[in-house]
Amino acid sequence: MKPPPDGNRIYSGHGLLGLVRDLIEQGRFDPQEFVIAGSARLWVEGYIPALSDLDIVAIGSTWDNAWEMALSGEGVFFEGPLNHAKLIRLHGNRIEVSNSWLSPYADPYRLIEEAEIIEGLRYPSLATVADYKRRLGRPKDQTDLSAITSSTARYSSPATASGRQRPAVSTSAPQPLPRRIQRPLAHGNTPRASQCRPVTTRR
Repeated sequence: MKPPPDGNRIYSGHGLLGLVRDLIEQGRFDPQEFVIAGSARLWVEGYIPALSDLDIVAIGSTWDNAWEMALSGEGVFFEGPLNHAKLIRLHGNRIEVSNSWLSPYADPYRLIEEAEIIEGLRYPSLATVADYKRRLGRPKDQTDLSAITSSTARYSSPATASGRQRPAVSTSAPQPLPRRIQRPLAHGNTPRASQCRPVTTRR
């Protein structure tokens, strides 16, 4: 089941991150238990001016709390269009939470461990974002890749405002990841996420 259409809405990155920080302050999200994936890192680095939503990969109590929010009507369950994983949309489709990411970055623990911390929040490296966008190859991804490989960031962002030097990004073809044993998900993740039937809760 796909989420209801949300048009072509775009949001301020500051506003979206503010919603995440609110969830942290409420004790629902633990910043050690999630990474902000998707295009958010591009906004942080000043490559794009706004975002359509935030993609969050979560484990542990953060994933459990997102699940409970959907059960209580504060969010909506649906099936991811790319990897068919169980996902949860919060705050009117502005935040999308899952407990896995796209192959070959499906292990949430590894994604979180290898993330880079910017202003207290975890993001995949710019190289990781470029790699999976290169693998997906959608028109949107090609546009983002062109922005990433440009010489300068065009938009004001947390990274550009702080004067932090942007990391270099390789333009070469994707490289296979080293083989690694994937650890089991934390207690509470597997039974719920393994349910095959998508469910929509009342909003």
